[in-house]
Amino acid sequence: MLAETSFSGIRQPDKREFVHFESFEEPVFVIDANGSILFANTTFTERFLKRPKDCTDINLFDQGSSRPVVPELHADWKNMCQDVLRTSERFSFERDLEECSHRYTIYPYVNSQLLVIIQDVTEQKRTERQARQGKKLLTTLINTIPASVIIIDANMQLVGWNRFSQETVNGKSDSEMRSGVDPFRRIHPDDLYELKQLFFNVLNLDADESAEFRMFHRNGPPYTWATVRARRALIDDKPCVIAVVTETNDLVTAEERRERRQLHLHQTPKMELLGQLTGGIAHDFNNSLTAILVTTELMLEQLDPSLPLTEKIRDIHSSAIGSADMTRKLLDFIRNQTTQPRIIGLNSVIENLLPILKRLIGENIRIEWRPDSSNALVRIDPYQIDQIITNLCINARDAISDSGTITVETGRKLVTQSDCNMGHACLSPGDYVSISVTDTGSGIDSDNLPRIFEPFFTTKEAGKGTGLGLSMIQGTLLQIGGFIDCHTESGKGATFNVYLPVSHEAETEKEPSPRDEPLQECSLKTILLVEDEINILKFIKDILEEKGFTVLAALDAETALRNARRHSGRIDLLITDIVLPRLNGVKLGWKLLEDHPDMKILYMSGYAPETVSQYRNFTEGENFIQKPFGLHELLGIVHRTLVTPS
Repeated sequence: MLAETSFSGIRQPDKREFVHFESFEEPVFVIDANGSILFANTTFTERFLKRPKDCTDINLFDQGSSRPVVPELHADWKNMCQDVLRTSERFSFERDLEECSHRYTIYPYVNSQLLVIIQDVTEQKRTERQARQGKKLLTTLINTIPASVIIIDANMQLVGWNRFSQETVNGKSDSEMRSGVDPFRRIHPDDLYELKQLFFNVLNLDADESAEFRMFHRNGPPYTWATVRARRALIDDKPCVIAVVTETNDLVTAEERRERRQLHLHQTPKMELLGQLTGGIAHDFNNSLTAILVTTELMLEQLDPSLPLTEKIRDIHSSAIGSADMTRKLLDFIRNQTTQPRIIGLNSVIENLLPILKRLIGENIRIEWRPDSSNALVRIDPYQIDQIITNLCINARDAISDSGTITVETGRKLVTQSDCNMGHACLSPGDYVSISVTDTGSGIDSDNLPRIFEPFFTTKEAGKGTGLGLSMIQGTLLQIGGFIDCHTESGKGATFNVYLPVSHEAETEKEPSPRDEPLQECSLKTILLVEDEINILKFIKDILEEKGFTVLAALDAETALRNARRHSGRIDLLITDIVLPRLNGVKLGWKLLEDHPDMKILYMSGYAPETVSQYRNFTEGENFIQKPFGLHELLGIVHRTLVTPS
């Protein structure tokens, strides 16, 4: 384009002939064959001259003091311009000035003139420099990893490697590595097919794969166990496999691994079945407890407090509450729930747990409770505390053959960096609250002690332990920045110390009791109640009608749909059990919303919310009430459901 521009052969061109260069964002100037500037746009004069002025009297080939203020220009500027005139080919070069970088491009122009365009490439060069630095940093990082990082192409050839793979595993020079290395040569023959299949799946099915296998180093067998993790990637638009091979270091025989895997296969279904069985029993038990709680609360409201019978009913009600609390804890222990951490006083949580622990431990073992006077605050889900202490106390109980003592104690510990360096269980310095569980049992021998936190490892007899308790505790603590250690001596008992970071926030306030919430005027509200347990259906119906509601009761979804069709008015609230014969409560709600779009829904179940999560998401206290529940708890959530805007 530029070479085709013509000025009709005028020897001394007028500035107006270059006016179209003023629109260029880049600095632009035109010189003749002798180096004199014929034209410079405003961008050039403002950026490169201290005082913008007419610069047509400046000669760029002049090396004297009158040379223009463009200090980046190369000393060979004149020779470069003459080469462009001679070859009629453009020429580019870059120069740096202070923190800026510029690219000069000289174009052959008309009448032996030259057009020069200056581009600011500062950001481009900075990006390129950062990319080089990033690549160097990544290379350094990969080369310092004490594991093999390799790249295998579609032909199953090794095309990339880090220093560990080259020096430690293969023991070859750069030229030997580039000449070709079989990535499968060092794999045990029995594992070769599995590894090749793994890489095939990653390459062709885009699957992330991992496996354990045996390999040897540059000096040959013996074989060591290693773990490979592989992922597909595109390099220069060609598929390849990036794999990280980590050696497990300890030599483990195939028979030991087979036994471990076999134990895992046996234990996992057993735990799942136990959870399902416990959940089913708890569901039925919760239905019975609901009837007891609601009935006793009704009777306590109607009976004279001075009557002897009233005190007996109050005892029944208290026992039912205790049973309901234990059932809830049992469900919380077996369910895989999302934790809800909050700021709590550790001592008060443990004190609430002690009565249940004493029932679990038995009368032959005494529990001593030694709380720290500071009652430090921690941020954790209270159910996690229950699980941790319950697991530790059950292990302590099993370690005591006859009678003995379990001591539960809390304290404060300021861990310094020096403590961490000396091998303290807390790997990070800080202010911790400790929970210590000490027993007078048989202790743990030195051979088993290093493995006690491994999943499925247990020192108990077959059938008496899953080997999951301590590994679950350690996993929970790692999530919240806590730690655990054990001090023991065979035959002299054991002490487990749990460390939790101290929280300096205010203790989370408890939610107001449903009993404190006023029940709104409900004489005009209609509730459709669906419950397949006839006794619970009758109790709830009587309660709601006594409070002024109109109640349409049904034992199943089909009856509920018929009752809704026969009802001429609106239905304000559906209260339904989730698990119903034939049509579940959630689907029932969907059908009813077609004719009653403003209807609110309250679900109830004897199962924990996540147990019935296949139907939909439930939130306790909002759209879900878990059995067993009491009279005031039911009325409170009914009130909140009705007054909450849709």
